[in-house]
Amino acid sequence: MARKKKKVAGRKGAAEAAMKPDAARRIREKLKMTQVQFGEELGVQPLTIILWESGKTPISKGRAMAIQALAARGV
Repeated sequence: MARKKKKVAGRKGAAEAAMKPDAARRIREKLKMTQVQFGEELGVQPLTIILWESGKTPISKGRAMAIQALAARGV
C-alpha cells in the first residue's frame, strides 16, 4: 500500500513565523544593511535572509528576537 505524502501546513511560513517577512526586510533596510551583512550580524547565511524575506522559510522566535535587538541597537 502506497503512503501519501503529508502536506506541511504553513510551509511558506508567515502564519507560524514569529516575525513577518516584510518586518524583517524593513528592519534590514532601515539599518542600511545588505542581506549578506544582515546575515553576518545574525549568524546565518545570506540565503536564509532571502528565504525569510520571501516568506519561504519562517523566522523563528529566537531569530526574531535577535532581529529586534539589532533594530534596537541601531547597529
